[in-house]
Amino acid sequence: GQFNLGNVFIAQLSDDAGSFAAPVNIGSIVSTDRDTINGTIPSYLTGGSAYRIRIVSTDSAIVGNDNGSDITILPAPQFNLGNDTTLCSAQSITLDAQNPGSTYVWSNGQNTSTINVSSSGTYTVTVTNASGCDSLQILHLTLLSSTGSSLTVVTDQPYLWNGQYFDVSGVYVFNTTNAAGCDSSAMLVLTITDGVDCT
Repeated sequence: GQFNLGNVFIAQLSDDAGSFAAPVNIGSIVSTDRDTINGTIPSYLTGGSAYRIRIVSTDSAIVGNDNGSDITILPAPQFNLGNDTTLCSAQSITLDAQNPGSTYVWSNGQNTSTINVSSSGTYTVTVTNASGCDSLQILHLTLLSSTGSSLTVVTDQPYLWNGQYFDVSGVYVFNTTNAAGCDSSAMLVLTITDGVDCT
């Protein structure tokens, strides 16, 4: 056929039964003549042995025949590390790459299916299954700091602190949660004098 400037050739992949009822676009190129299309098979596809590929064009709009023979696609590992996560300091999270029997390469050098992490950073894992297919997942972990403060007071009167009066010398600790949702600790070092002026 005749193809006009701006025409796009699109490579489409069938489902695992060879049907193009809901094709998946795996690559494209702007061209008016024969050319090579580099395609990428989505990692979420299930394995199968009856996939087909066809080429469609946009200008002129033409749907080509499929490639004429079945294509076997091996399944890639399926897993999800979860959403990017924010934790408070001293907390940790376990990341699980699942897929028993696979090999694992984490960005921190570990090679087990699960790792426990407690430091801010970007964690990636590549999982390779027995068929030699691999998948990559990335998770960003942010650790927020807990906060603390200390107050030293010398007075001859009961002292009001955090809504409560204290009239005995001592060290008092108040635990709460800061604006980030992490633990916050405040300490009061209180000395109550007898109020006698010795000068």
